[in-house]
Amino acid sequence: MVVAFRGHGRESNCQPTDGDPARVFTKLFVSDNPKLKQQTRQFLDEDASILDVVRKDAQRLNKRLAKADRDKLDQFLTAIREVEQKLKRQKDWLDIAKPKASDKAIRGGDDDDTIVDLAYPYNTSVMYDLMVLALQTNSTNVICFGHPGGNRLFPFEGITLGYHSLTHHGKRPDLLQQLTIIETFYAEQFSRFLTKLKETPDAMGQSLLESTIVLFGSGMGNASSHSSRNLPIMIAGGGLRGGSHHRFERHGRDGRPLADLFVTILQRLGIEQDAFSTSTSNLNHLLT
Repeated sequence: MVVAFRGHGRESNCQPTDGDPARVFTKLFVSDNPKLKQQTRQFLDEDASILDVVRKDAQRLNKRLAKADRDKLDQFLTAIREVEQKLKRQKDWLDIAKPKASDKAIRGGDDDDTIVDLAYPYNTSVMYDLMVLALQTNSTNVICFGHPGGNRLFPFEGITLGYHSLTHHGKRPDLLQQLTIIETFYAEQFSRFLTKLKETPDAMGQSLLESTIVLFGSGMGNASSHSSRNLPIMIAGGGLRGGSHHRFERHGRDGRPLADLFVTILQRLGIEQDAFSTSTSNLNHLLT
């Protein structure tokens, strides 16, 4: 999984995609059909109207409830307000013109013989190029990109089993060798992404890598046993101190929570937050 965060620029219009580079490009840079835009506006208005009715009913009910139940209802009303804010943001974005960008990333250039392969896994580099474009044009401030998993058979020489089957390697050398081929491909694509961020200026003229924090890693330290301990996490950019490998010792069953890193990221982005989820501290002494 790759997550990119930026600390400035306009508000994020982050939307899920199906991993199709052409559809991602369309969502980011192709203006919506006026009829479709009006239809979307109508759907958002209808959703807002439904929330209005639910909120009014809940407020009437609130007067007849005991305190414990009122507290639960207040949590429900808070969730409704959050949904309303999301609907408003989506509606506001309908009238914001999308930035112009070349479709070279998904079509190839007219001045060369580059052939762009949009089939997975070869479209990984295309997805990274689109991520750079999105950050460069301030189309979003947060990007989450998860490499598709499943048990697909990668079209690489030496691969004989599906990806998921290989992750349950049981430390067998032959399976680990095949898994290494796939993971090396992913690492090479990520390295290329960081290089492109470093070489691309942002709106302020500095390197995109300097204004973007990039996190690369997995939610499993050992997929073969489904262990979530000793997670392999890489952090880059954002002016953070890099070039070092840190290993955190466990004390009994407890290790250093990944949430400590998230606190450092939040603070680096200018968010005054001293705790996040299960965090016990931060990693400022190592990274800032």
